Amino acid sequence: MTSILKADTIQDAAGNNIINENANTITIGASGDTISIPAGATIANSGTATGFGGGMDWLSTTTISSTPSAVAFNNTLITSTYDNYIIIGSNLEPTADCNLGFGISADNGSSGVAQTYNNSRYTQLNASTQGFNTSTVTVNGQAGPLIAELNDGVLGSFVLQIFNAQATHRGTMLRYESIYENGGAVPYSLLGATIFSNTSAINHVQVATSTSTFQTGTVSLYGMRK
Repeated sequence: MTSILKADTIQDAAGNNIINENANTITIGASGDTISIPAGATIANSGTATGFGGGMDWLSTTTISSTPSAVAFNNTLITSTYDNYIIIGSNLEPTADCNLGFGISADNGSSGVAQTYNNSRYTQLNASTQGFNTSTVTVNGQAGPLIAELNDGVLGSFVLQIFNAQATHRGTMLRYESIYENGGAVPYSLLGATIFSNTSAINHVQVATSTSTFQTGTVSLYGMRK
């Protein structure tokens, strides 16, 4: 036997609406309520969700627990689901002084030849001076743009923005910004931009040191919702 409970409104013991249906609109909870989803539960959307546009979806985080020289995100994470991505590196410390750079590719990182950048620019600033830094970092066998100059004993952080990752002509645009200290505890910030001249959607991003390894920090990948 199947039981059916019919009601437009369900209230708690205090008379507050828990679930309310009006003109085919269902409201769960009331202003000030917290709606909790228990561990192991899944919310599946088979229709159209509104009110959730924009923002970031966390995709992956690598927490430095050994001494890798690079952190990579491959084609299981960088897919056609998103056009734009953000990578955030936080509290990175190398085992020795080094440069930090990145490389992207459209062949899941199998070929450094695919990494060709147009008109990269790096402006490095400290408290009193500014100027262009023309250093590059070899990533997957190809010279890639510089993100930061890291020093052992101090920390560095960065944000790398990837625009139009699904580009098939004119390229994918990238913007990056970092903050770090040199060995004398002088703070620096590096601002940079470049265009990756790809004719296929990119599916691999790698952040790497020039001559050292990481000993602390996290690197996270986010997809940007439209």
